[in-house]
Amino acid sequence: MDGLVLILGLTLIRAYLPKALTHQFRLYFVRPKAQVQGGFASAMLDAVTAQMVVVWSQLTKTVASLEQKTVFIAPVPANKDLYGTAKIVKFGRSIAFLEAQLRDGSADGKLLCTSSTTISLVPLPARSNRNQQSAKL
Repeated sequence: MDGLVLILGLTLIRAYLPKALTHQFRLYFVRPKAQVQGGFASAMLDAVTAQMVVVWSQLTKTVASLEQKTVFIAPVPANKDLYGTAKIVKFGRSIAFLEAQLRDGSADGKLLCTSSTTISLVPLPARSNRNQQSAKL
C-alpha cells in the first residue's frame, strides 16, 4: 500500500462502478485551529481519483497527475470522518479527466472541497511481474 495512503488513513468504503468510488479518511495532521491543511485535503482528493482509475481500469492502469485544481468551500475538520468520492468525466486511451469531492461525516455530508484533475494513464505492470520484481528486492 502507498505510504501516502497510510498517512491519509484512507479506507475504501464503496465502489459503484462505473459511476463513482468513495473512500473514507481520518486525518490527524492539523493546523492550530484544528483544521486540516489544504495540501492534505488536495492529497485526499488526488488519492481517491488515482484509486478510481486503478479500479476502473481493472488494475491495468495507474496515474501520473498532469493538473489538479482544488476549490476549498469550507474548512476541513480534523479528527473526523471525511469522505472522498471520485467520478470519471472522460477516460481516453492516454489521458483521463476526473472530478472529486470531499465531504464531512458521510458521502452525502457537508461539501468541503472539490477538485478537477487531468491525468496521464500509465500501464501497471502485470500482477505476476510485480510479484517477481518484489522477490528480486
